[in-house]
Amino acid sequence: MACVARMTKYEQSRKEVLKNLEDAGNLRDKMARDVDHILKKLEAHKRRHQNLTGRQVCAEAVHAMQDAETGLETDIGDLFTRWETDVVASELHAQLPAADDDPLDHEFDSAEQEQALRIALEEIIATPEPNKEKAQ
Repeated sequence: MACVARMTKYEQSRKEVLKNLEDAGNLRDKMARDVDHILKKLEAHKRRHQNLTGRQVCAEAVHAMQDAETGLETDIGDLFTRWETDVVASELHAQLPAADDDPLDHEFDSAEQEQALRIALEEIIATPEPNKEKAQ
């Protein structure tokens, strides 16, 4: 009798162990599915993070380029303005003629002066000398 009682007790324990083993297997399978689901979500979040990071870097680069281009044009214009102001101040201080004098204007003035001098010379040559007329 004692043997049958022990056998029944062990049979019950065995059924409980088999049930626990089956429950552990089911739990392991559920955990594996959950881990796969979590890994897929993690990959999706990583892709979204990379996408947003790339977009942010691109937007910041475009913004920096726009700021640099605008600032660069302004800075270059200001630089030339300051330079020209310094040159004009130096010219005024040294009493030099302004650099923006037109060389073509000077050429025309010189040509007009030369022509006036030639005309005056021709008039002098064409005018008879009073001493020569009396001598003839």
